[in-house]
Amino acid sequence: MAVGAAREPAVVHPLRLLAYYRLDQDALADVPWPRPLRMRLLQEDGVSLAITATGLPFCGGPLWLRWVTRLWRGAFRGPLRTLEGGAEAGSCSLWAAAMLGDLADLRVIGVEPMPAAAGALRQSAKANGWPRGTVEVLEAALVNRSVRVAGRGNPTVTLSVAPGRSAEASAIHCVAGDRACSIVHVPALTLDELTLAPHPAKAADGRGSGRFEVIHCLKLNVMGFELDVLQGGADKFLLPPEPDDRGGSTSPRPLVCSVILDELKLDRGPEDVRRLGAIIRLLQSRGFLVEAFVRDHGEAARRAPHRLLLERIQVGEFGQVALRALHLLPVAARGSKGWVVAAWRKVGVAGGACRATEPPFRPAFAPEDFGQVLPRAEATAALPA
Repeated sequence: MAVGAAREPAVVHPLRLLAYYRLDQDALADVPWPRPLRMRLLQEDGVSLAITATGLPFCGGPLWLRWVTRLWRGAFRGPLRTLEGGAEAGSCSLWAAAMLGDLADLRVIGVEPMPAAAGALRQSAKANGWPRGTVEVLEAALVNRSVRVAGRGNPTVTLSVAPGRSAEASAIHCVAGDRACSIVHVPALTLDELTLAPHPAKAADGRGSGRFEVIHCLKLNVMGFELDVLQGGADKFLLPPEPDDRGGSTSPRPLVCSVILDELKLDRGPEDVRRLGAIIRLLQSRGFLVEAFVRDHGEAARRAPHRLLLERIQVGEFGQVALRALHLLPVAARGSKGWVVAAWRKVGVAGGACRATEPPFRPAFAPEDFGQVLPRAEATAALPA
C-alpha cells in the first residue's frame, strides 16, 4: 500500500483554528498577524481529507493551542524550540510556526515515522518560505530501550498501517484488523539518542543557554505509547538541571522545559489508567510540576464554550479517579474519554532559559472548561495500592 504522494498545497488560515475553538476573542492589533499557511497533504488519507474539508489544521490539543496562543498574544520574542513526537504531516507544528514565525526565533522539530507524512512536512516547510532550520523533520519512531528492534547499526521498528489511516500506525496491532494492514519498517530511536543542533540564538539574559540545548516544549501524540517514549528519555533527555551545575561536558545537554500530552487514551481501560499513573510518576521524578485532567471527547465537549470539557485530577485523588474510570464508566464510553497531562519546570530554572513556558505564557484553562467528565458514586472506596 502506498500512503499517497503529497497533494498540491492547501492554504490554511491559522486564526481560523482559534475561531473554531472560540479562543479568538482577545486578538491584539499590534501583534503581527499570522500569514496563511501552505500545507502539503496526502492522498487518500483521513487526516488530510479532514483538513481539506474543514480548512483547519488537524490540531486540537487544548494545552498546545493555549500555549501557542499566549505566546502570540504576548508577542513573545527570543529563542523558542519545540519537539513534536508523532508529528504526522505537521498540522500542530506548522500551525505554531505560522503563528509565531514573525515573532520568535523559532525552531520546530517534528519526529514522524511514516515516510509519506514526513515528506509532506518537509515540503510544507519549503512551501512557506521560512528561513532554513525553522522546521526540522526526523523520520523515525520514538521508542524506549526495551522495544524489540531489528538491525544492529540501524535499528528499526515494524508498524502496521491501515489504508487511509497512516496517523494510526501501530507497532502492536492493526487498527482495522490484521488482514487490512500493510507493514512498514521505519527507523527507531529514543529521546536520549537524539542529537540537537545548537540553537543559533541566545537567551535574552545570556544565562543558562550555554550549558543546555533547550527544548521549550516536548509534545507527544503517539497512539498510546507516550509512556514508552518518555522512558526512552528518562536517563538524559528529561533530567532536571542541577542548581549549581557549571557543566563539565564539552557539549551542552538537553533541557526540556515542559511536556504536553494532550491526547492520552482511556479506551484500553486498566492499561491506560496504569500508564497514566506511570507517566505522572516518571515526570515528577525528573523534577517537573505535573498537572493531570480527565477529558471528554463526546457531545458534552462539543457543546462546551471552547469545545472542551475537563475534570482536574487533584493531588491525592488519582485512586478515586481511576476507580470511577474503571468501575463507574461503561466500557463502551471509554473511547469518548481521555487524559491530558502537562509538566512544567519551576519558574526561574536555569537562569531563565524556560521563560517561554513560565507565566504569563504558561497556558491555563478557563473556569467554563471544567465540569463533570466521569460518573460519580455517593460512596467509593480507594483502589488497592
